[in-house]
Amino acid sequence: MDGSLKPKGLIAAVKNLIIKDAIVWSCKQNDKKLNRCVLVLDKEGLQIGSSACRMHDLCDEGVILVEDLLKVREPINMDAIYLIAPTQNSITAVTNDFPKRGVTKYKAAHIFFTQGKTVRTSHLEELAIRISTVCHTLKEYPSVRYINNNKDTTNFELANLVLEKLKIMKDLNPSMGEGRGKLRSHFTDDNAQNVACFEERDILWTQIRHQHICHAVTVVNEKLKNCVNSLRTLTLTVEKEKCSRYISELQKCMDLYGKDLVNICGLEQNLVMSGITFGADFTDFLSELKSYLNNVNVSTQNKMRLIILFILHKGGLPENIFNEFIQIAQLSPTNIQTIMNLNIILGFCTTKKEGTKIQLPFGHGTRVSDEKFPVSPWTPLIKNLMENCIENKLDPEQCPFVGVNKSSTENHAASSSRYTAPNAMWHKPKASTEFQGSRVIIYILGGVTYSEMRCAYEVSNKFKNWEIIIGSSNPLTPNDFIQNLSELNKPPH
Repeated sequence: MDGSLKPKGLIAAVKNLIIKDAIVWSCKQNDKKLNRCVLVLDKEGLQIGSSACRMHDLCDEGVILVEDLLKVREPINMDAIYLIAPTQNSITAVTNDFPKRGVTKYKAAHIFFTQGKTVRTSHLEELAIRISTVCHTLKEYPSVRYINNNKDTTNFELANLVLEKLKIMKDLNPSMGEGRGKLRSHFTDDNAQNVACFEERDILWTQIRHQHICHAVTVVNEKLKNCVNSLRTLTLTVEKEKCSRYISELQKCMDLYGKDLVNICGLEQNLVMSGITFGADFTDFLSELKSYLNNVNVSTQNKMRLIILFILHKGGLPENIFNEFIQIAQLSPTNIQTIMNLNIILGFCTTKKEGTKIQLPFGHGTRVSDEKFPVSPWTPLIKNLMENCIENKLDPEQCPFVGVNKSSTENHAASSSRYTAPNAMWHKPKASTEFQGSRVIIYILGGVTYSEMRCAYEVSNKFKNWEIIIGSSNPLTPNDFIQNLSELNKPPH
């Protein structure tokens, strides 16, 4: 890849890396003739490849067949390009393709790993390698900051590991970070059903996928009305069919939302906002909470989440009230232990003596949402961090840099706000692959919620010259959180 160009967006950068550094390098022979190849992917390679490349992109460069590494394959007299994770299963499968005796699966092998791997790699070091690989792919050499937590040094350790990996990559590739932009990095049902598939090439999908459901319904309905009023061409007829598909799926979401979720969401928002929006106290919600805990139509997971919310924003519950909630909700001993596991991650007991006040290890996040939705007044804390980062308003004590002295930090903050650049990547997907804007990369340990992902899109739309990249080990849904909490079997500190 030309070090002078910064790829316009992570997907474009990954595609460029796969096509030019792996496929073109493998398929071009010494005489520059095209050598037809087979692309072999494991699970991780398939996730990366399918998100960045289309089959016609691969065919143009010489790939005529894509195969799954872990499935049975027939031998073929062609070179194979392997894009795999450095795991024991994948490496064993590759070696099995080329036995010392007998017929090999392919004529030759070109092996590319999705990440580097040392002999012994800790979980944090593996995360640091992944984060630094993203920066390398984007041709960025960022300054690194982390959320300071005096009771837990994990953020600090990860930030230092990322900086260490970035320095190594910078030594190997001095062109990193020579683009004109600035960048900052922050850490912070199984039944078979009909599935509606939406993809990156679907413009409407890319517009609404991270919008609030109320916004999405309005946008799709408006688009459908426009199609109905202009049914004169085949193109508009096809557009109408596409909108109808969205309407159908959104209606299913709204049906689920209306079955009690709308009321539960209202109670959740009231609890989270601590009554600031509505001028109410927690005691005003006790009777409503108890009615949901006593409702057999409310799932056990939702009951547990409501109790957890009450615990979080009261800083613990008196034991008699906690026991009353458990009895009303009819929770099993396993579910009770799941709630008690909050002790492990919060550093205080879920139950407390009457009148005792405990300081939460994080802010309440009582900012009112910019959107006018009555059941969604709360805004994730990450949105404040994104906006403060762009506007150079982050507290250096709460979000310190690593590997940067104080004077350098001040100079960086003073200069970056004066930089101007083109719009973020998704506004003009067919434009040049060179990105000249500023970037903020945020990594959240433990999982990222969909509302936090939506914040990245909202802030990018607000600050047109900035691209926000947010990531984590996995998306985190409410049920995922409950499941993860149940697996914390360590005794409370």
